[in-house]
Amino acid sequence: MTKWSLHLPGRSPAVSLAALCCLSFAAASHGEPATRQSLDQEVEQLKEDVLSLDRDMTTFDRELRHPSQARFAVFLAVDVERRVNIEEVSLWVDQTVVSLSRYNPAQQYALGQGGVQRFHLGNLSRGRHAVQARFKAKGPGGQTWEGEASISVLKHSNPTLLILQIVNAGSQPQLRIAEWAL
Repeated sequence: MTKWSLHLPGRSPAVSLAALCCLSFAAASHGEPATRQSLDQEVEQLKEDVLSLDRDMTTFDRELRHPSQARFAVFLAVDVERRVNIEEVSLWVDQTVVSLSRYNPAQQYALGQGGVQRFHLGNLSRGRHAVQARFKAKGPGGQTWEGEASISVLKHSNPTLLILQIVNAGSQPQLRIAEWAL
């Protein structure tokens, strides 16, 4: 066993003890940044692992709740030349409301600039289904416009995608529904 001692010539043992304490503190704090740095690296790696796990869990959850063979997705787009403020859009499947959205000015602006919204994501059993959509909008002069459209969808084992489009149709916008091919 090695015995360490520190004696500063011309100094009292108390000063030597104080110097020893300072040196040991300095040595300990010198090693501390390396420890902090490695801890920071471990924390960053842990964050990345948690984000990756969250992505995987989200995908797994979506696949569980909406398996690809039953997946039914509906998208909304606005394609009109004049300013139309979409106030509300509703979606009905087999006479049951499955989705209803009311739009704030920021959302209206995004749709008016060519944005596409994922309006509905759900499951749909195989077979024929009646799909109906309705919209309410205000025109630039404050006039209220309403419209609706319907389509009969034959659901197969593949995902079914529909697009709701609000388009120009003479003096007021019109709603169209079409199947979107993958």
